[in-house]
Amino acid sequence: MVSRSRCASCLLALAACAWLPACDEADASCAALADEGLLVTAYIDHNGKQARTEVEVRRVDDDAGLSLALCKRSSLSVDGTAATRVRRPSGSYVYRSTGSTGPRTAAP
Repeated sequence: MVSRSRCASCLLALAACAWLPACDEADASCAALADEGLLVTAYIDHNGKQARTEVEVRRVDDDAGLSLALCKRSSLSVDGTAATRVRRPSGSYVYRSTGSTGPRTAAP
């Protein structure tokens, strides 16, 4: 089971990136999270000690269903850890982040 704080952190990271400006590139294989018509999906695998998050960005109206890369000046982080862009053999992209999930303490 995924903790609520982990899910909330992931959603906050995605929400923060959504404020980035649109892409300057005219490439259909990349997108900015501020673009309309995108479906952002996060998959979280948690084993009690470590959490692995994969994030996919797709166009809702894309029949091919390939995941998109973010614009060059865009980035994605989960719990303060930068997600790494990985290109799959299919040509689609996924963003991966792995982090430990120890006890959290509030900053002073």
